[in-house]
Amino acid sequence: MVEIPMPMDASYFDGKMHIGDDKIARLTAEKAGKQNFQHFLLMLKQAINGAPKEDWKKLDNITAKQWLNDNGISPFIQRRYNVMSRGLFGANFSDISALSLIPEAAFDYVGVTSYDDIFQPSNNSDSWTTVQGIASITDAIALELGDHIKYNSAVIEITRLGSKYKVIFNSNGKKSFIIANKVILATPSPVSEWIAKQVLTTRQKQLLSQIEYAQYITVALFSNTPIFNKAFDLAILDGDVVTDLYDATWVERHYKPTLKNVKEYIASAYLAPKGVSDKSLMTYSDDQIMSIIKTELSTIVPGIDTKITGFDIKRFMHAYPVMSPGSYGRLEELKNSFKGIYLAGDYMEYPTFEAAISSGADAAKKAMKHTVPK
Repeated sequence: MVEIPMPMDASYFDGKMHIGDDKIARLTAEKAGKQNFQHFLLMLKQAINGAPKEDWKKLDNITAKQWLNDNGISPFIQRRYNVMSRGLFGANFSDISALSLIPEAAFDYVGVTSYDDIFQPSNNSDSWTTVQGIASITDAIALELGDHIKYNSAVIEITRLGSKYKVIFNSNGKKSFIIANKVILATPSPVSEWIAKQVLTTRQKQLLSQIEYAQYITVALFSNTPIFNKAFDLAILDGDVVTDLYDATWVERHYKPTLKNVKEYIASAYLAPKGVSDKSLMTYSDDQIMSIIKTELSTIVPGIDTKITGFDIKRFMHAYPVMSPGSYGRLEELKNSFKGIYLAGDYMEYPTFEAAISSGADAAKKAMKHTVPK
């Protein structure tokens, strides 16, 4: 693992780019006011450090929007973190719980001991990846598991077979099955609910059905000259559909000096819905998506139309589980319901890659611990 080099974050607002955490903090203080910004930081600190469990339960049961409004947080801070929420979770402040917002917002201020600290340039991002991105992690897992993985296979149904489970799947057009003592479902909750409907309890299915998913689109933009290379991630605070623009070669170019003169660049544009109820993204054609990108990024990247030499569009129907109010209470119940069928995935903890890995490890530990009845 390698640390993502600084500057990691930048923000585009009102026709100007603010590069680095210190510049973003100054913009926030200017637009929100020192007192309001300090109040927001204190709220985050109190929520993270030493908040009683009852307070967390309250935060789980109200929206992030309500929490910020009730505490008088400025419209600019709300705008900034609403864009972050859409970019990270595909959901807005009215969709997610206050509890699910807090870890991401607080992460911006890790290590901050005083208000003045946030205006000092930082040398460390405290964020980690691999030189070629997190796909290297899944590749490494696949290599380690080797022949234990059945490739080109799709599970279509799971049924009971005495005290065991019959896992039926299609492999290269042929239906087959395996017998398992225990099963871990690491698929999006709607998929899990469907393929395991015969073995999940009524309550498990009720809880899974309450998890909503946000749509999402990512677009890799190829070019011979940089489209964006000023930071790792540019948050577009006054955009419409495009929330972020990433330099997809940021990390690799830093750790591989031999790439310095390579004239091949990749920027990644993230297209997020207005909220979880917005299902319009999947209706856009490739031409419409590229038109949106060129229109919205034209002021940020002058001449972007002529810079792009190619693109690769990825559409995600079930991109992010939305941690709506009450999510963590429901998940606590779901985690305690495992008996033979174990659930894993980002919807079991938090909608990030790390949480998906963590929930898989948690499910595996529980599966290994529990004995199979004779």
